[in-house]
Amino acid sequence: HCVCLFAVLPNYCLVVTICFTVLDLTACPEEQILNCNQPDMDDGAGCENPDEEVDAMSEESRSGDEAGNSNDSSWITDCPAVLRVKTLHISSPILAAKSPFFYKLFSNGMRESEQRHVTLTINASEEVALMELLNFMYINTLSVTTAPALLDVLMAADKYEVASCMRYCSRLLRNMPMTPESALHYLELPSSVLIGEAVQPLTDTAKQYLAAYYKDITK
Repeated sequence: HCVCLFAVLPNYCLVVTICFTVLDLTACPEEQILNCNQPDMDDGAGCENPDEEVDAMSEESRSGDEAGNSNDSSWITDCPAVLRVKTLHISSPILAAKSPFFYKLFSNGMRESEQRHVTLTINASEEVALMELLNFMYINTLSVTTAPALLDVLMAADKYEVASCMRYCSRLLRNMPMTPESALHYLELPSSVLIGEAVQPLTDTAKQYLAAYYKDITK
């Protein structure tokens, strides 16, 4: 499954629509981050307050007819079915200030093109973490408290280059009770995450824990 985010940027007010799709992953590679071939919308859409916080679900719709076609293998590969749509009202200056990824997205993609629509494709499993990340960029805190959920947000923060959120997740994870399994899991994160300065305290703590743990076993 994939999630497509269609973003509209009128006057620094970003409207993001999340489309849940039933789609063969081979037809929806993560590398295809941007797609600026969507039709224009009215400039005033969703721009009443550019500084408002993330509205996690202000608009939803379902398309049963498209969902019913999911048994057609050729359709699954060629045409995703929109099962549910959520519209998020986001302040693009806030996102651009917190994330080089979004800064480049807005300053380059929007300024150099008359197209006001951007498509961001992610795995459906990343949606919750992305919502948490977007909220963090406004209020500098997270609602999730478990290690697996924090790791998901950490991965999303790395993907979208939100260093402040990476530091926040790393600190919370570092302050949680460590186990051999969790320590090994932290050290097995993708290399792009491990080399980040924000995650170094977490990996250092995991290494120290494992060294002490196995030293005690050999006594």
